[in-house]
Amino acid sequence: CPFEAPQSAPPAALEVLRAAAPKRTLMEDVGSGEVCVKIEDDLGAVRFTDHGLSVDQRCTEQYRTLAWDPLSTRADIQWHYR
Repeated sequence: CPFEAPQSAPPAALEVLRAAAPKRTLMEDVGSGEVCVKIEDDLGAVRFTDHGLSVDQRCTEQYRTLAWDPLSTRADIQWHYR
């Protein structure tokens, strides 16, 4: 039997104040051999037009390791909400 059309709430009415701008960077220190993956997730800023709440979200994550030393691996993560 075919399914009926899905039901859902209407999408939130949003005004984009700053567009999202994700960025990924891979860095290698040729002297030490450390590899770092840097993730910069600027999720943008929006305003809910029905009640006026503004939301601004950004995240920076850095994952570092030495290929021959798994115990050197570390993660630094920062989230900023406004």
